[in-house]
Amino acid sequence: QSSGINAEYGVAQFHSSSSLPPLSTGAAAQLIERLGLKNIVDHPVVVEIAKTVKELVGRSACLRSVLQEMVVSCVPPEHCSTLLDGLLGVLNMATLPVIHNGHQVEVVARFG
Repeated sequence: QSSGINAEYGVAQFHSSSSLPPLSTGAAAQLIERLGLKNIVDHPVVVEIAKTVKELVGRSACLRSVLQEMVVSCVPPEHCSTLLDGLLGVLNMATLPVIHNGHQVEVVARFG
C-alpha cells in the first residue's frame, strides 16, 4: 500500500521540473550503447528527447502515441519504440493501458 502513496507523492512533486535533473550526456551515451543504437542516434538528441518527454508527461500522464510521434521525428521508425522504452526506464516512467471512452489507449506516467 505504501508504494501507491509514494507514487502519488512522486507524481505530485514532479510539477517543479527542477526536481528532476536532466539526463546527462553520459547516461544518454550508456543508454544508446545498451540499446545497440550507437550508429543510429547521437546522445545530444537523446538528451533533448528526454527533456521533452519529462515536460510532456509533467506531473500526470501523456499519451504514448504523442511521445512516439516526437521520437520518430528524430530516430528511424524501426528504432523509436526501443529508444522510447529504454528512455522511459531511465526516467522512471512506464507505459500503462487505460480505458478512455471505451477504447484502450496507452499512457506514460512517472513513478517514484
